[in-house]
Amino acid sequence: MRDREFLSVKAGAPVRAPGPSPELSAYARAWRNALASAGRSCCCPAQPQYMVIMPTPSPTAEPVELFLCGHHYRVSRKTLAKAGAVVFDGDGPPMPVEP
Repeated sequence: MRDREFLSVKAGAPVRAPGPSPELSAYARAWRNALASAGRSCCCPAQPQYMVIMPTPSPTAEPVELFLCGHHYRVSRKTLAKAGAVVFDGDGPPMPVEP
């Protein structure tokens, strides 16, 4: 998925849900399409319900996106929140993971 841009999320930096902006709708459309077209989750053969963007360790590193099913997202929330991940559920703007 290198052909689209991502929110820049750096390790240790506070993550805030972005406010309304033209870029947000472009991000939301790209992420919604990626989530809808993913054939299976990264964690199991289930249909993905969440796209998780992991923070990058440096400004030059590319973000890692994970497609998680509902079960694996719920059991991983504390770890994802601790890592500073951002989650997109297909319905709204990306948001910090709630533990």
